[in-house]
Parts: sequence; C-alpha cells; structure tokens
Amino acid sequence: MKKYILGGAVALVLVVPVLVFAEDEITTFLYRILNWIDTLSLLLMALAFLFFLWGLTKFVLFAGDETARAEGKQIMFWGIIAFVLMLGVFGIVNVLVDGLGFEKDPNVGGLPQFGDN
Repeated sequence: MKKYILGGAVALVLVVPVLVFAEDEITTFLYRILNWIDTLSLLLMALAFLFFLWGLTKFVLFAGDETARAEGKQIMFWGIIAFVLMLGVFGIVNVLVDGLGFEKDPNVGGLPQFGDN
C-alpha cells in the first residue's frame, strides 16, 4: 500500500510542473475548440435558414399540388427545428465562454472572426 501512495506522490510531483507550464497550450487549445464550435454553429444556422427557405419556396411554388405543399411544410418545420437547436448551441458556447472568463481571441485557431481587429 505504501508503494502505491509513494508512487502516486512521485507521479503528482512530476506531473504538476508539466501542467503549470502547459497552461498556455491548454488555453490555446480551448480557444481553438470554442472558435471552431462557434463558427460551425453559425454555419449550421445559415444552412438551416436556407433549408427553411427551400421548403418555403417549394410550398409557394407548388401551391396546387398537395403532396408538394405537405413536403414543403415538413422541410420548413425541420429547418426551424435545426435553426433553434443551433441557436441553442451557439448560446451555450457563448455562456460557457463568458462564464469561464474567456475572451474570444480572433488570433487563435478557428476561422477569422469578422469585425474583430
């Protein structure tokens, strides 16, 4: 039992300095992850909106065909659901960023953030 406690203490002493010096890498990694999730959620929201518009177009253009209208309604419904889900993901990521004290760093990972200098 003493071997395990001593081995754990030695491992802890050897690992802690690595974690302290790796703080910048961990922060950079988290910035990259958050930037990618943020960018991806915006892209998926745009795609969901386009999906909704496609369903709306199908609904309006094929007003005489009931099956096409029903299909257009279905496409619009799932477009709205996808948009709301992506809006929720975008909100959760931004709440995490603000809650953990991160600031968005446009110079670290992800795609360029428009409007940031």
